[in-house]
Amino acid sequence: MGRRAGGPVSALITVAVTAVLALSGCSADPTPVEAVTALAEQTHSGQLRLVTVRQATADGAAEVVFALGDDPDAAVVVNVGAAPDSTVDEEDLRTAVRAARERADRYRTLVAAFRRCGYALVAVHEIGQPSHEVVWIAADDAGPVDRTPLRLQPCREDWRFPHQDAAPGVNLVDASVLAGLATPDPELPPVLRVTERHLDAALKETFHHTVEVWPAAATTPPAHAGRVRPVWPAKEWQTIAQTLRAWIDEWLDESGVAHVSGLEVYEQRWLIPGTSREMRYYEAVCTERETSWRCVGPMVGVAAVTVDLDDLSVSAPRLITGIRQWRDIPANRPLEPELAAAVE
Repeated sequence: MGRRAGGPVSALITVAVTAVLALSGCSADPTPVEAVTALAEQTHSGQLRLVTVRQATADGAAEVVFALGDDPDAAVVVNVGAAPDSTVDEEDLRTAVRAARERADRYRTLVAAFRRCGYALVAVHEIGQPSHEVVWIAADDAGPVDRTPLRLQPCREDWRFPHQDAAPGVNLVDASVLAGLATPDPELPPVLRVTERHLDAALKETFHHTVEVWPAAATTPPAHAGRVRPVWPAKEWQTIAQTLRAWIDEWLDESGVAHVSGLEVYEQRWLIPGTSREMRYYEAVCTERETSWRCVGPMVGVAAVTVDLDDLSVSAPRLITGIRQWRDIPANRPLEPELAAAVE
């Protein structure tokens, strides 16, 4: 988990503290960083080890990060202001220690849960926050991506928040992609490494998959265990989506279907079960619009096409007419169940 004292690490910390003090323009009087470091020694003697000081905002406020002596996974993060009179009291520090222990427990829960199903934890956004947590995982092998929900279903309950009836978002990234990303400082505690903001931002700029895993009791047969959504970097997807919409508009025109073009009322994309290289793309078709996201009156339906992920060619168009309002679109089940049924 990193060296405990002395040597290059201590030198780096000294440089980091000096840099933050210079940014804040403080005098020789005790600074907020120095004060919280002294408080840590007074209240948790021998338990908190200064790891790093990071500038948190442009005005010079900082995050002071300690390792926790009895929990090598934990990172105690204390925010200090840039003003010389900015203070952190004993209760603030104890609260930060409690939060660090909770995050470390959550980290261990996630690592164990995904490892049991053959996946490694890569990164976590907003760890421990039921409504915002998103985890990034990589498979231990090169198995079919479309089978990911089925592989994850046995450990689904292990990573959920049992008391909030909530689950984190799950993103699957190819292990080969990770080699091209900058890795967090190995001296940092594990929780801090997986929650590094720069890592999360870098992963969002890669091609990856979002995975939905549905409750086992509601997902028979096995092919309905969930669904996998291909995700491109935002700018790249914007170009792809425009091409797909133009193709659908032309097909609807040729079919004589009255519709409004360019609506973003509903669009979705999922891998077709049985393949990891083709997705089914869905887009709402409306007769009128009130805004860019809302239809006036009933929908014409949902247009569906198959897209080859290798060359982005489009085929197998279909207009699903049984859906008249966006809220009629099913959530935890396939929009076209027969596609999943074909591979059972």
